[in-house]
Amino acid sequence: MEARLEAHKEEERQLKERLKKSLEDGPRIVIDLDWESRMMDNDVRHLVQQLSFSYAANKSVSRPCHMLLTSFKGGIAATANRMISGMDKWYVTRTEAHYSELFASPEERSSLVYLTADAEEELGELDERKVYIVGGLVDHNRYKGLCQESARAAGIATARLPISRHIQLASRAVLTVNHVFQILVEYFNRRDWAAVLDAVLPMRKRAEYQQQQQGGLGKAARRKAGQGKGQAAAEGEDGGEGEGEGDAAGAGADAAEAGDAAGAGRGSGSGAPAEGAAEAAAEAGEGQPAVGAEGGSEGAEAAAEAASAGDDDGQGRGTKRKADSEAAAQ
Repeated sequence: MEARLEAHKEEERQLKERLKKSLEDGPRIVIDLDWESRMMDNDVRHLVQQLSFSYAANKSVSRPCHMLLTSFKGGIAATANRMISGMDKWYVTRTEAHYSELFASPEERSSLVYLTADAEEELGELDERKVYIVGGLVDHNRYKGLCQESARAAGIATARLPISRHIQLASRAVLTVNHVFQILVEYFNRRDWAAVLDAVLPMRKRAEYQQQQQGGLGKAARRKAGQGKGQAAAEGEDGGEGEGEGDAAGAGADAAEAGDAAGAGRGSGSGAPAEGAAEAAAEAGEGQPAVGAEGGSEGAEAAAEAASAGDDDGQGRGTKRKADSEAAAQ
């Protein structure tokens, strides 16, 4: 028992060192949070939960990236600090400044690449000298192409992930902020687009493609699709314009709430990539008839808390339980 405890302490120490080092020389990934005015309160809560998943994904790899949260202020900052216990101990750069203020010189601005599905250019090899920007927006397709137009107006390069080149999907790729962030983090560690996309992309996307090709889903495929829908509800999908605007999937709100993961916020809490909490929510919502992009906010907040529990100081303390009171308020 004592040996296991010592081993755990050593793992935590090594994790801290990796995360500290990422702030010095890790590949830089910005999450642009300058979109609060375009989101409703429920969208902001989903976004905060996606930030928690993103940080958990960064902690899970052998070489973390330098995670920057820009325009971290107002309602987004208040919601994040309320929902996520220990966020002040995250090894990230948090700033109220817009990313254009952080990278203001002509040379720095030329290094910026905003990720959006509307971009003409497709990403090839990622360049560690570049700064990749993920749009922190959960919009449910209300503002199609917004990040692309904003970046173009600012004279910033845009690009899209090479999804269609490696994975067959039934429709345009719709990814949450944490999916895009995790894809970038994993690529910097693996340097293999096919392997990374296969590991990160939601299974339901491929199950839908199989359904189109085969004229129906088998039992196994239906199960995978159901799990994917449950996880989508837990993560507040579809939204996040980092790599695709949501195809409106709002019909699942009631289904997502009915399938809410009562225990999702009580699990995991180590450095794993938030899979325990997401899978708990997925199982609870399995078989629900729709994605539930607009629903499941209680389960989403609980899952976000689970992802942030046991933060980098190794404390493993419980997270703030706000879901019940917020649900009652709604």
